[in-house]
Amino acid sequence: MEKEEALVAPQLSTLVFGDATIRLSTPPLWEQRWPWACTIYASSADTIMTGTALHAKLWKIAEEELGETEELRQRALDDLTKLLHDEPGLKWNNQSAFLLRFLRVRKYNVEAALKSIKKYYRTGSSWGKNNLDLRPSTVVPDCREITAVLPHRDAQGRQILLIRSGVWNPAVVPQIDVHRAFLLCLKHLERSPSGQTAGIVIIIDYEGFGIEHAINCKLSLMKELTDFAQESMPLRLRAVHVIRESRGFDFCFALVRPFLKSKIIQRIHFHGYKIEGLYEHVPATILPEAYGGLVSDTVFQKFWLQLDADEHFFAEESAYGYKNIDTGDAPSELTSTIVTHL
Repeated sequence: MEKEEALVAPQLSTLVFGDATIRLSTPPLWEQRWPWACTIYASSADTIMTGTALHAKLWKIAEEELGETEELRQRALDDLTKLLHDEPGLKWNNQSAFLLRFLRVRKYNVEAALKSIKKYYRTGSSWGKNNLDLRPSTVVPDCREITAVLPHRDAQGRQILLIRSGVWNPAVVPQIDVHRAFLLCLKHLERSPSGQTAGIVIIIDYEGFGIEHAINCKLSLMKELTDFAQESMPLRLRAVHVIRESRGFDFCFALVRPFLKSKIIQRIHFHGYKIEGLYEHVPATILPEAYGGLVSDTVFQKFWLQLDADEHFFAEESAYGYKNIDTGDAPSELTSTIVTHL
């Protein structure tokens, strides 16, 4: 195993880990309040992908919420593998860790997992047709300041994705570039088993996101992303926190809302400019300094340096998918724009 760097909440805990498990040693008070405020930055994709073992707390979630047992896991993997072998034109990742992402998110419904995998790869094929090269090296510097996965988890062990929509300059950077950066963040998150058990949390800051941003957004891109998140993304989206909403956000959300499932809408929390409301769900200490936290605002640069180190993983992932066949329900050419709806 390559050397790994463990990042934990400042001066509050230490992390020790082995080949397949993580053992957390924390002061009693910290463990009572935020027992999961920690994360691992790994220098190798293998440390995330290898094996099917879960940390004890994640295993408890898998058992209680997903119905996972060792027997069910192996049987479902065998059944899903057989079904995928019968899928024409599909080159798929046959690692157990990859297949388990979809089985866990679909609570071991093999047919539902198969459907999600097919949509996952069909959407990927459409990205290729639209030249959406999903490698960190293709992400422009401006987009690296918009979105990042924070280095510490919340009290439930969930990783947090922060998006600063107002930082986007549509006069310089097209929406497709922002789309690419966001998708790479999701692909990074799905590599950790915690994303399919404890789940993830998304925080979206709309300060500075105005009408000029809205009219430069393509509705087809927003719908594609919404469909991907709900139908094929192998992650459990547990909460979305929207802060500092703007008029531009109101326009965009009005267009996207009809595509959202009711359970997703119920998980969206609107905080406005009362950031303290966010702290009731996400401890302030694990947020960047700009949001009243203790994490350096250089977190965005550090996160993308991590992804740069994993360039080979994303390049390998791009080799999978449907080859030389019509993917049927793949999204159409990205032409519709919000401006036609204003």
